[in-house]
Amino acid sequence: MIRTQIIRYFSTRSIVDKWFNALQSRTHEEQQLKLAQCIEYSLQHDQSYYSNLVTDIIHRWAIEQPKTDALWTYEVDSNECQKLTFNDIYTQSVHFANVLTGNQFNLTAGKSVCYLK
Repeated sequence: MIRTQIIRYFSTRSIVDKWFNALQSRTHEEQQLKLAQCIEYSLQHDQSYYSNLVTDIIHRWAIEQPKTDALWTYEVDSNECQKLTFNDIYTQSVHFANVLTGNQFNLTAGKSVCYLK
């Protein structure tokens, strides 16, 4: 498992770097240009490497900017706000993945999960 993670890390590192740099652009115009380039780059390459791209990007931000606010949630009924850092999001997603792959659900890597309301 660790060898697979290492291989995936090095095979996706360049695209994660591109997305990370695009998201950190100083101006809106620069960000839009770099994001368009990232999308074009992704479309031109083997997309099997990018199945965990969002996870890899969040992980990178959790390492480099763990205390930076990443997500704000608002409860309509109570007007309460909760701020989550990149580290919070990464930690919670790892815990959720462990629940899904544990004995109760017994999912394996690559399986899709649908939430129907």
